[in-house]
Amino acid sequence: MARTRTSSSPSPATGEVSAATDAFLAALTAFERDLIAAMDLGVAGLETQGPPPGVSLDLQQPHQEHQDRAAWLQRALDRAVATDWDAVREGVRRLWPAGQPQPQPPGGPPRADS
Repeated sequence: MARTRTSSSPSPATGEVSAATDAFLAALTAFERDLIAAMDLGVAGLETQGPPPGVSLDLQQPHQEHQDRAAWLQRALDRAVATDWDAVREGVRRLWPAGQPQPQPPGGPPRADS
């Protein structure tokens, strides 16, 4: 992943990151896998040890919610989004003030018909 930092501080307030789609999806999937695994431990702890003293909790609910949450990323990745990019470009052409340069998509030159 290529990073462009706008500050020399360890945690910049703004900046840009470029990544290949495959690398981004791999990082996202790994993050989600690690997050779900960590949450698994918390849910399992509740199931084996019970809730903290004085807390009333339906122990099935966290388990069911976690199972559902574990499927969110795959459901999102499986969803097909059909964007009519030609219509979007035409809308930008119509709405953009005359004589002003139009924004260009990151990561490459504009299309020949833009």
